[in-house]
Amino acid sequence: MPRVLHIVQSGDGGGVQRHVHDLVTGLPTQTVGIVTGTEGWLTRTIRDTGLPVRQAAHLVRSLDPRNVAAARRELAEVCRDWTPGVVHAHGILALLAALPLADQMPLVYTGHGFQWHDEAHPWGLRSLSLAIHHRAAPRVAAFVAIASEADEARRVGFQRVEQIPNGVRPWDAGVRLDNSKTFGVATRLVPGKGLESLLDILAAESDLHLCIAGDGPLAEQLTQKADVRGYRDRVDFLGWQDDLRPFYGGLFAYVSLSRKEGLPYGVLDALGAGLPVVLSDIAGHRELVAEGHNGYLVPQGDVTATLSALQRLASDRAHCTTAGAASRSLVEEHFSLDQMLGRHAELYTSLRRAV
Repeated sequence: MPRVLHIVQSGDGGGVQRHVHDLVTGLPTQTVGIVTGTEGWLTRTIRDTGLPVRQAAHLVRSLDPRNVAAARRELAEVCRDWTPGVVHAHGILALLAALPLADQMPLVYTGHGFQWHDEAHPWGLRSLSLAIHHRAAPRVAAFVAIASEADEARRVGFQRVEQIPNGVRPWDAGVRLDNSKTFGVATRLVPGKGLESLLDILAAESDLHLCIAGDGPLAEQLTQKADVRGYRDRVDFLGWQDDLRPFYGGLFAYVSLSRKEGLPYGVLDALGAGLPVVLSDIAGHRELVAEGHNGYLVPQGDVTATLSALQRLASDRAHCTTAGAASRSLVEEHFSLDQMLGRHAELYTSLRRAV
């Protein structure tokens, strides 16, 4: 089987980095190493396994042609040293840097969401992202769709598209029926995650308690909002957690009101932990909810609808337990880590044979 070089711009924590971590540690004999632009949780945890990690100083969050050219030279040097059989780029910045390597070996690309759908980005940047994908598509051996973007990837021009959802390992947590007042979310504290709306739920319902696991630039702003509104004692800001099992074990429901997601690990982990979910009605969430069966979809930012869904779960323990069991079954059947790893191993092997 070919050995794969994984490239990702940021080595910090996040959904993309979790995906890379699970691929690398789950398929160690097929991994030659990883290259990142920055250091952080991903690089630290991969080094702990003994697998090689290299930093490309010019693989930065910038589309400046000079940075892209320098990052390409750095990746070419890594490939001369490590001689991978396949290169797997994660995210548009990694794709740009890795594109010349497609002339030497198969290039796999996982976009982790298309930027032109995210209204948080300026219109010009969204248009540029679409143009870059159009130009790169013919040189990519396989595009991996982790969510519902497969058809759009084909329209953009990617010839081979493999639908491989993110996967997690279920574990025994289940619904905390003795704590039917605490809901939570695990996410980066950045714009677009609907975190302000979660705080507004506390203002609308005085009996509820919120746990937020994660860090990011909005941490101070969210804390100040809770202080000003007078419910700081009902919010736990847990920060980054290497082990989220205690966090999930303390909830009766998981809530995410994000504006845009791919196939979010926070939700998948909650499902695997046997929790009912209340999620914003967006593309990255719809395939994770069977309405009324394992949770509810609500309009993004709709505090009233979210609170109503939480109250239905909190007031009916039997429904809450049944919904949590349905969440776990969904992961076991469609979003298991073993399925994700097996499909990637098959993809890498097929590309080697095609060469």
